[in-house]
Amino acid sequence: MTTVAWDGTTLAADTQASAGGTLLVANKIASVGDSLVGFSGNLADGNAFVEWLRAKYNSPTKQIPYPKMRNLRALVIDKDRSLQLYQDESEHPENHNLRMWVAGTGGDYALAAMKLGKSATEAVQLASELDIDTGVAIQSLTFERLTIEVTKIIPDKYPLYKF
Repeated sequence: MTTVAWDGTTLAADTQASAGGTLLVANKIASVGDSLVGFSGNLADGNAFVEWLRAKYNSPTKQIPYPKMRNLRALVIDKDRSLQLYQDESEHPENHNLRMWVAGTGGDYALAAMKLGKSATEAVQLASELDIDTGVAIQSLTFERLTIEVTKIIPDKYPLYKF
């Protein structure tokens, strides 16, 4: 229930999440040390994963147990633009040198948009228009700007909610 996209420069994600039938707003991207992190899947698993990475970064010599995950797809992007893909229960990432990466229910829309020359932020915007499980706002991170920027509020999709 999300869209996360990496275009080689920018990591972007929507902020829509849900618990049961309740709409929530959540961060799905973060900076940890010199790395960018994005995830899709279970929000609690994603947050536990980011906290695990932060603990490893802050105590590199300490053995930090990997949290139990049920539903997670996470990407860690190092400053050299190498990609490490984590999935569910494995603390051992797959290493990739992909120019683009997407995850979540709107991932196919975002990938198509980036293949047609759109940025990650624009790709998440398109996914939010086509995927019912993507929305609310779009956040982005770059290596030049390691603080989250809200780049686009998605209007009119949720007329009953005030954000």
